[in-house]
Amino acid sequence: MTPWIIEGRDPLIFRDGRPLGGNAPIETMRFPFPSTLAGAVRGRLATDPKSGTFTLRGDEAGLEQLLRIPVRGPILAEIDPITETVRDWLLPAPRDALVRDNNEGVPSIIRLCPGGLETGETVAELNAHGLLPIFATSTVPNTKTREDAVLYWRAAAYTEWLRGRVPKLNDRSDLGVAALPRESRMHVSMRHGERIAEDGALFETVGLRFVNLPTATANTPPRLADSQHFALSVQSPGGLVAGKHLSLRREFAPIGGERRIARWWPAPQTCQWLQAPQQLTEDILKDRRARLILVTPAVFSNGSIPGWSGADFPTSQGVRVTVRAACVPSPQVVSGWDLRKCVPKPTRRVVAAGSVYFVELEGSNADIRTWVDATWMQTISDATQDRLDGFGLTTIGTWSK
Repeated sequence: MTPWIIEGRDPLIFRDGRPLGGNAPIETMRFPFPSTLAGAVRGRLATDPKSGTFTLRGDEAGLEQLLRIPVRGPILAEIDPITETVRDWLLPAPRDALVRDNNEGVPSIIRLCPGGLETGETVAELNAHGLLPIFATSTVPNTKTREDAVLYWRAAAYTEWLRGRVPKLNDRSDLGVAALPRESRMHVSMRHGERIAEDGALFETVGLRFVNLPTATANTPPRLADSQHFALSVQSPGGLVAGKHLSLRREFAPIGGERRIARWWPAPQTCQWLQAPQQLTEDILKDRRARLILVTPAVFSNGSIPGWSGADFPTSQGVRVTVRAACVPSPQVVSGWDLRKCVPKPTRRVVAAGSVYFVELEGSNADIRTWVDATWMQTISDATQDRLDGFGLTTIGTWSK
């Protein structure tokens, strides 16, 4: 499936749900939720390219068909906007990796892994769910977490981590990039049709900037050519709605709050999403265990514990997948807008991207092979609509003894 690139031409705003009013700025989240991009993609699919109008307004049957079109993503891409190519894919930092600088200032990665308890030790909350606690596999340096922590790993380092290896680093830039910069802008409200500013109608917006500008050094001035350009990437096959096949098209179109403009274009055939590492399936068959690492936030019926744990998996039948341990941070909160009912969606808690589930697999070798192929870069949330909306996109890594 062709990845589509959404390149922000202005700082993009993905609202965090806080109400407007007072002196608070219109502020963006650090990264959009899958449902935001799913809504944007479906909105472009059902928009007439000539008139710019949404063609399914009031069509209940058509809206239902539109919501059944799957959308996967978003993931972050480093792009070359001139040649329209993807230089690298960047995925959320795995939560089972602890990055710290050693005493010489060189970054090192400590693996977190499930471990047993000593005799007489217990963790009641974990025992109730049959889970193991997580321990560091080596000594953690006595240094603080840096403010510019790497939040998105480059594909090469991420693949090494999936294979159970620790990436070799000379600098943090080898591992990935920090949070996208946020840019503040001041605006004034205009009187309709008069081109006159409203008195006192100033407001501030804070958007995500998808360009990292170069920094100056003591001997080298910054060069604009050294800027890093980023974009969002999604995948959607389109679908049949109201008797017409809808698919994404190359265009300039608004996305997010304040209708900021983005350029939508398909990635070249040579720039596909991250592929499964070689020998991954054989290593998983050997151990009958794996790690599921979330690329996008997931929604589970039991909070942070998937509803499919100990039962058939949503992407492949015949394999019983049981969660034995998890690296999961505090939940995120998501809401949104219901396209059919035209009301706000209820607030829900979701499991953050980068969370890691250590799972045991039961099934035949053939079924497990099918499971790996069917699960790689697919969505694993409990509810069908959440999976169609892109919640729970996952990669698979090894979990060796």
